[in-house]
Amino acid sequence: MSGSAGRRRFIAGATCPRCGEVDKVFTQIRSIEIPGQGAGSEQRERGCVSCDFLETISDVDSSDKLTEESKTEAGGTWSPVKLPE
Repeated sequence: MSGSAGRRRFIAGATCPRCGEVDKVFTQIRSIEIPGQGAGSEQRERGCVSCDFLETISDVDSSDKLTEESKTEAGGTWSPVKLPE
């Protein structure tokens, strides 16, 4: 299995779950190619540049679209809010 990382996006104010450093956490999408299978998939990862922490958050499905109401992992729901201009 091989993969290539995309552009890192840093998360302002985020704290690393391993070392506790602030403003060192990033997210990236990594393309995963599986030998013997035609199509690859993508995984979302988060990591820390201070302590080399890296974990997979979830698989990215290209057919996922933002819906009016989405379920969270905890089972709750959320809806986007339009702020007044």
